Amino acid sequence: FTAEDRNTAADRTRRNTFDNRVYGGGVELHSEFGQGAVTHRLVYGGDLSRTRQEGVRDGTVPPVGEPFPTRAFPNTDYTLAGAFIQDEIALFDGLLTIYPALRYDWYEIDPKPDPTLPPFTPAKSSGDRVSPKLGALFQPTEKLGFFVNYAEGFKAPSPSQVNNAFANPIQNYRSVPNPDLKPETSRTVEGGVRWTEANWSLGVTGFHGEYEDFIEQVMVSGSFTPADPGVFQYINLGKVKIGGVEARGALQLDNGFGGLLAASYAKGDAIADGRAPLDSVDPFKLVVGATYRDPAGRFGGQLIATHSAGKKASRAACSASCFLPDDFTILDATAYWNIGERATVRAGVFNITDEKYWWWGDVRGVGRTSTTLDAYTQPGRNYAVSLTLRL
Repeated sequence: FTAEDRNTAADRTRRNTFDNRVYGGGVELHSEFGQGAVTHRLVYGGDLSRTRQEGVRDGTVPPVGEPFPTRAFPNTDYTLAGAFIQDEIALFDGLLTIYPALRYDWYEIDPKPDPTLPPFTPAKSSGDRVSPKLGALFQPTEKLGFFVNYAEGFKAPSPSQVNNAFANPIQNYRSVPNPDLKPETSRTVEGGVRWTEANWSLGVTGFHGEYEDFIEQVMVSGSFTPADPGVFQYINLGKVKIGGVEARGALQLDNGFGGLLAASYAKGDAIADGRAPLDSVDPFKLVVGATYRDPAGRFGGQLIATHSAGKKASRAACSASCFLPDDFTILDATAYWNIGERATVRAGVFNITDEKYWWWGDVRGVGRTSTTLDAYTQPGRNYAVSLTLRL
């Protein structure tokens, strides 16, 4: 199959064109067998994809200090391949289920030199790894289950992380390539409990992960002045530890009223000569909602409150120079109406209180003195209406 993602600016004097063509496919097979009280369900297969990533900046009037045409990254062929096998072993009439698995991953980044590139030589990159996984589910009753998983992971760097050379002379910052960027590997343990009743459910999960060569974009130098621009680069942090807890609950009464609750907290540190906070970890987040669903299924809606804690200076490695957004709470309301069996109308009011807020992930690394901070805010009060037809 082929997929294209093209984004062209409306202003013809400055145009950014990005074109990703993806070719690939996958296969997944299933087998079942057993002996006595022990049953096996095998899942195995593989996947392969090849992406041609292209991008160019051109137009009639280049920004100050930039030529046209130019590229922020080279045209690149990016190949990903993998194979996997997993067994689901049921023991003691389903009281205990074990999930052993193996996955093999391979990648290759093959850039194409181009005279419109900034003055650097694009680097090739490739690697592979076999990653094991082992999980277990203990279910003493149909309603109650305990689970634990151990998994090793492999994350290939993307082409734009290895070969990246964008500069903004107006805002005094630039991004530089890293030809030595390595794949990221991880070892993660998670465990938790799920409890499900007729009208409600509750789940709590705790996790701890240790990463080698963790990939992170950081500010490596600069003070955002014309003589000393800020320099960003994707690097391997060496060892990183991330741990946290997530909880989720839902209630659905027979009269149609219900509620939902979700909370997440995580903490991450880069381990080198000492400990440094990991900037890419989001602050605490809480979601609380009230819902209604017509017992006949004709209409329904929900009111959702989302609270995000602010990023503390003690948990941001760049706290001395970066903008740290405050905590915020927003309200969203949505509703739907099923018109017969073939049409559904949906409507929503989002950010009802017209809150001005920033997600930490959007402003991470932005200087606190930046004159464009408002450009990173989320929309104020906004509305949406849609109609879905099923033919």
